Amino acid sequence: AFTPYPIHSEVYRDRFECPCVVASNDGLQWKYPLYKEYIDDLTDEQIQEMDYFSDPELVMCNGFLYMYYRLSVGGIGLSQKNVHVYRKRTKDGVTWSERENIHFKINSSNFTVISPTIIYEDNKFLLWFVSGEKFHRKVYRMISNDGITWDNLLECNLQEYRYDPWHIDCKHNGNNYYLTIYDMTEKLVVLESNDGISFDVLKTVLVP
Repeated sequence: AFTPYPIHSEVYRDRFECPCVVASNDGLQWKYPLYKEYIDDLTDEQIQEMDYFSDPELVMCNGFLYMYYRLSVGGIGLSQKNVHVYRKRTKDGVTWSERENIHFKINSSNFTVISPTIIYEDNKFLLWFVSGEKFHRKVYRMISNDGITWDNLLECNLQEYRYDPWHIDCKHNGNNYYLTIYDMTEKLVVLESNDGISFDVLKTVLVP
């Protein structure tokens, strides 16, 4: 899953950040399994308002492939945007359901769910995401039984991590959770944890 971000565009660049899915049999050659590229698109009115999608995430659950993604309403460059998170599901990668609205039980208007990464295990969904102002962002975790309504907000403790997280991904392998962070200094860092909350820096993978 990804949202295209073309260098050159006829309108504004973010207009083309519509959620896409490609499939591969060898991990090298990738093709769209759809007759059209996007599984969701902006309306003409939303394009006029310079709204945009972002941050897609795929997760498998009980025979369905779910895609979560964001919609930012209010235009490019504004300090405040109304951000919605949706999901769609499919059994074959071609036919997708209608949007479902995602709800977060967070008692604060300052939270914005950036770069959601989701794992389904032990009959529940686990969500990690980034929130906060630039240079003061943090990583949080929430839990859901149905993947729609999320609560149990916890701030993750990133030991020895001194950067500003921007985009993240989390995987559970063996006894540990592995959190990959791309931060605002353009570093790519991997952290590990045995509980999904307290993470230690494992390795800096890439630097500019």
